[in-house]
Amino acid sequence: MNKVAMAIFPHADDAAGTCAGTLMKFAEEGWRVILVRVTNDDKDSMDLSSKAETELANTNEFQRAAEIMGVSEIVELGFITDVLSDVSLVALRERIVYNFRKYKPYAIFTFDPYTPYEV
Repeated sequence: MNKVAMAIFPHADDAAGTCAGTLMKFAEEGWRVILVRVTNDDKDSMDLSSKAETELANTNEFQRAAEIMGVSEIVELGFITDVLSDVSLVALRERIVYNFRKYKPYAIFTFDPYTPYEV
């Protein structure tokens, strides 16, 4: 059975900006790479006029980046962007633990919770 690497990040561009090279190397070596996006990125644009348009554009770019990185599967948690602090930690933890149990990752990539503004 192939090893599983899981990357869990709030936004569509976080994995590409922090660990894409490593994820690509793992994919090339036959690892199953799972990419988890926590938010919907509906507010992350400079020139799009609506939240729906922004979310769609970011999702399309995210899927293309995942394809380039060799990601096997994308998991969308769908929480609203920029209000994760309002989300129950129990609800967020449940979704992440569920995916740990489902995919049983050997390696996990995410941001350091003690430096929340570094990503």
